[in-house]
Amino acid sequence: MRYLIMLLAILMMNTRIQAATFTVNTTADADVCDAVTCTLRGAINAALAVGGADVIEFDIPADALNENYFSGGSGQTAFQYWSIQPTSELPALLDITIDGTSAGSSVAGNPTIVLDGSLAGDINPGAWDTLDGLTLLENSEVTGLAIINWFNAGIRMGYLDTDDPAGFNNTVTASWLGLNVPYGQASAPNKYGITISTNDGSNNIIGGNMDTAGNVISGNLQYGVQFEYWISGGAVALLGNKIGTDPSGLIAVPNDVTGVTIWSQAQANIIIGFDFPGLGNLISGNNLTGVLVVPTDEENLISISGNLIGTDITGMSALPNREGVVLSYGRQMTVEGNVISGNSGVGLTVSTSSPSPLRRVQVISNLIGVAADGQTPLPNLGGGVYSSGIAIDTVIGKPGEGNVIAYNQCGPNWGCGIAVSGFTNNVIEIRHNSIYNNENEGIDLESDRFTPNDAGDFDSGANRLQNFPDINSAQHDPDGNRINLNFWVDSHNGASDYPITLDVYAADSDGQEGQTWLASTTFTESQYLAGNPITRTMTAAAAVAENDVIVVTATEGGGRTSEFSPGFVLAGQPDFSIACPNTRITTSPSLSCTVGCEAEAVNGWADEVGLSCTHPDSSCLFVPSDEITWTQAVMPFDVDIMHTAATPGVYLNEVVGSFDAQGGTITRQEVITIEQLTDEDYLFVDGFDGVICQ
Repeated sequence: MRYLIMLLAILMMNTRIQAATFTVNTTADADVCDAVTCTLRGAINAALAVGGADVIEFDIPADALNENYFSGGSGQTAFQYWSIQPTSELPALLDITIDGTSAGSSVAGNPTIVLDGSLAGDINPGAWDTLDGLTLLENSEVTGLAIINWFNAGIRMGYLDTDDPAGFNNTVTASWLGLNVPYGQASAPNKYGITISTNDGSNNIIGGNMDTAGNVISGNLQYGVQFEYWISGGAVALLGNKIGTDPSGLIAVPNDVTGVTIWSQAQANIIIGFDFPGLGNLISGNNLTGVLVVPTDEENLISISGNLIGTDITGMSALPNREGVVLSYGRQMTVEGNVISGNSGVGLTVSTSSPSPLRRVQVISNLIGVAADGQTPLPNLGGGVYSSGIAIDTVIGKPGEGNVIAYNQCGPNWGCGIAVSGFTNNVIEIRHNSIYNNENEGIDLESDRFTPNDAGDFDSGANRLQNFPDINSAQHDPDGNRINLNFWVDSHNGASDYPITLDVYAADSDGQEGQTWLASTTFTESQYLAGNPITRTMTAAAAVAENDVIVVTATEGGGRTSEFSPGFVLAGQPDFSIACPNTRITTSPSLSCTVGCEAEAVNGWADEVGLSCTHPDSSCLFVPSDEITWTQAVMPFDVDIMHTAATPGVYLNEVVGSFDAQGGTITRQEVITIEQLTDEDYLFVDGFDGVICQ
């Protein structure tokens, strides 16, 4: 919500009242703008001279005499454009809008005004003056330009010297930065596409709705978009851009290092995408990292939301960066609602540093390793999420905002879902996610594959190598879709913070990772000190059934989550059965007969069971007792049946086991068929499989 309010404030404040309009009618570079000739340089200086919110438009003749007019192609590939080649840096913009769309359109879709820096030189003018294509200081907008071949940034937003005032209310829309013209499928690189250097500057926007205002920032020598080190206290939004691809979003035109790099300071208020249709960026195809965050160790306030990172524009096919998102260090960041999939390395890295820990990061509602439909496999090939440094108060998944982390690959040496290595002081909470079908472990502490529990949990390592719960029994109760769990967590109260939260998941197809969150319960310090296993009954949040496999994690009170426990098969509701191997008796009118039977405890049944017979013409004596007290799963007993019916016939006698439960009496029985004959008919019959008593 905080980032939504900030974004709305930026969008509402970026409106301008226009004053004078200057029309550029030549591609020349002289400093002139009069009734006959007006160059771009001349128009900028003229606008600066008159003040106010001025507009620069273009109306340059499209004729063969203009050496910088280009056209060609046919049908849908037909193009035209004018190339302006300044011989030095252009004046900075203050209260000026440059509207390249006023020059007319091109069927091929390219900007028709190209600002080419190839003749402007390759030496920065001074320590606080870099050779950039255009510099936007305050209340300025650039739209519909292609900006290529500049020694430094294609566009700089804000003042470079930190002693200057803040740059604010600047916008760059519908422009290409670093792509060749007309088709944009190869590079014409600037060093950086766009550099934001404003300190305390607010309401600066790069892009907008992707279809109407988004930029294509690709093919640059280092970074597509660079937020420089001294950015703080302002607000910048990067929305709806394609960064590292061609204009279609289907072909990679890499920025050679990163798509987006953030070197900010405190209170930077940087928004990289927004989880709303059209406002997320496509950040793919870059040679190293999609988004690299390396700010100072302060409250940075950075949001990365609603972007496609590592896929093409459809979100269904890979267009990989080497790494998706790298949060090296800093504080107060949110990574939310992105598709981070298809990258050739790690999807998301949280912390690469121990001297400067990453703090207070939320990773929620992302798709990591699956396509935009949330189901189709689109793996990151270096793992889903990885931490090699110290991350503190880092949350991966929350109730209702879990991530899908699935199908990621990384080779045989570590877990490919979430791998955390290196440091005992990590505090990474991993809860409520859907983690499944990764190449191996879904959660791997120490990045060394599965780590067994140790006695008392005194070992050290990532997340203190928090022990996972030991499951003693688990039954599914279909009445209310409940799970009865008997467990223990061997975590000494000197080694783990209490209370400990258990999260129960339905396991994936290999029975090792938690695909669907089902329920949570707690394990307290007093329960640990009592030393007895705990039984909890929990209502499952999703349908489960007998023979499903569950896995469980433990998150101690400080926020450190364990690996998944080994899979445990859900048994059915506890029950018992009564069985007698021989269930037919042939008898004379009056006799006794001993039948061997057994009672079996099913799914952990432990309550005493009473024994009885039901037929009035038979009485039963149970040996050794008419109560079953369980000392083992199968308890044998004998039934001495005394049958005294007056007339021959077939009689059904039930050997019944019963238990008086809170909801009513539970009975299980075996039916004994008694065939009573007259004395003269009592004969042995070959092949009879019952019991003959005399």
